[in-house]
Amino acid sequence: MNKEVIIENKQCFDYWLDGGKVLFKVNGNDFRTRAWWTLSNGNGARWEDDTTYIMDDKYAEFRKAVADGKEVQDNTGLDWSKSLCRWDLPPCRYRIKPDEPKFKVGDWISSTRGARHIELLTSKRLKELLAHTVLLDFYALWTPRIGDAIICKSSCGRIEIAEVIHIDGMLMTHDYTPLVSFETIIPYIGQLFGEMK
Repeated sequence: MNKEVIIENKQCFDYWLDGGKVLFKVNGNDFRTRAWWTLSNGNGARWEDDTTYIMDDKYAEFRKAVADGKEVQDNTGLDWSKSLCRWDLPPCRYRIKPDEPKFKVGDWISSTRGARHIELLTSKRLKELLAHTVLLDFYALWTPRIGDAIICKSSCGRIEIAEVIHIDGMLMTHDYTPLVSFETIIPYIGQLFGEMK
C-alpha cells in the first residue's frame, strides 16, 4: 500500500475500512482503464498512485462522472448549476451535465465528405440526422470559404450578396470588406433576403 495515495484518498480508505465498497479505475491505456472495478481483499486491495478511487455509495454515478472529467450539476431550487460535489443533497438534486448538441434547428450546416452541400437545418432534417447518428459525422457547422457566395448584413442593416475572397490572410468580400465587420453572414444558396436572421 502506498501511504501518500491513502492520505490523498483518506475518505475512500476510511469508508473501505468501515466495510463500505470502493470502486477503482486504473489510469492508463490498457483494458483495465475502460471499467470501474470493485476493490476487495480478493483482488489485492492495492492503493496505487496510478489509480482513481471513489466510494460506491448513492452518489457513485456522479463520482464516476467527475473522475471521468465530466461536469456534475446540482439544483438547489432555482436552476441547474455547476456542483461543488460536496454530496450533501439528495441524489435526485444532482445530474451529469448533458452534452451540448452538435447542431440545433436554424444552424447552417455543410457536408464534410464528397461534394459540398450547404443547408439550413430544419427540425425535420435534424430528426433525420439524430435518427441515424452516424450521419452527424458527415456534417459540420458552415463557415465561409473562399469562393462561397454569401449574404452579409452590416450593423446598420445594409444587406448585400458577395463572394468570399482571401487577401493578406483575411477573408473579405469582393469590395475588400473584412467578413468580421459584418453582424451576420449566411451562405447564399438562392434564398430570399427575408430568410436572413
